[in-house]
Amino acid sequence: MNSFGFATTMALAVTCCLLSGQSLAQPADPFCSEKSYAIHGDVRLAYTSEGNQSGEAVVLLPGSGQHAEDWPVELIDGLVKQGFRVVRMDPRDVGCSTHLDAKGPVDWAALFAQLGKGERPSVAYTAQDMAADVIAVMDYAKAKNAHIIGASAGATVASWLTSEHPERVKSLVLMMANSGNHLNPMPADPARMASVGMPPTANAGAAERRKYLAAMTMALEADEPTRTPEVLNAWLNMASARRLDADGLARTGAAMLAAGDMRTRLSSIQTPTLVVHGEKDPLVSWVAGKEVADAIPGATWLLVLKMGHAINASTVQEVLDFIEEH
Repeated sequence: MNSFGFATTMALAVTCCLLSGQSLAQPADPFCSEKSYAIHGDVRLAYTSEGNQSGEAVVLLPGSGQHAEDWPVELIDGLVKQGFRVVRMDPRDVGCSTHLDAKGPVDWAALFAQLGKGERPSVAYTAQDMAADVIAVMDYAKAKNAHIIGASAGATVASWLTSEHPERVKSLVLMMANSGNHLNPMPADPARMASVGMPPTANAGAAERRKYLAAMTMALEADEPTRTPEVLNAWLNMASARRLDADGLARTGAAMLAAGDMRTRLSSIQTPTLVVHGEKDPLVSWVAGKEVADAIPGATWLLVLKMGHAINASTVQEVLDFIEEH
């Protein structure tokens, strides 16, 4: 597949999964008053720190559009029980962190044209900028180094951070990671992702946002639900009441696209690494995840049967065991 073909498939992924191209209603995020803030340039980054404040730090880097509250409770509780200090953050353009509205929407036509010509894409910010955001949070949180866990887009940011600042990373966990190899289809299962439908319009209420988020969750989880109906309903109620920034999500998606093929960069990582991927991931093919594991010297590869683009219970335990070991 050439670069333009890759960009076309990425457009479908962004439309389905990043709510691109439409502005959604903007309710206030109910969690902002509970967070601390770090400053990186013109960006203010919201984060929380819980658990043993004198223990080793574990920093969680979420996927595109994910808030700090979207991590499985079992993972947070498990890390705290093991004596770790858990730092969670809202990336730029998400939740309580700065939304770069002045950057405007992504010009996908121009971006795809640049890719088609083999040019470096023009984007509002890059994966490198987002990695520097993480360093800023670690500095403000007084974490000299940390175990880093990245999911989806967060895995790309975590990889970039580790390649540039290996002294800050004690161990690395990459979940649902993308190698950036344009030969891998993106999304991995276009029909499943397209079944979600279009995102809500600007005047949509919480009920419509909730319906869309439920459909997206069902698509991403593939064959194995990761939450009980009670836990899922509680999360949907929370998520449908908070801000969903369509343009911000698209800007993050463009940054991931601009990162390109990560395999050469990944080959420089010497940090102990676990790469986990779901066999049924409908967004990022497990083949791309395997390429990530193959590129990092000595990385441990774990393919989880039935798991989609979500974190299930068995994955949580594998991550807890790996972090504790290192």
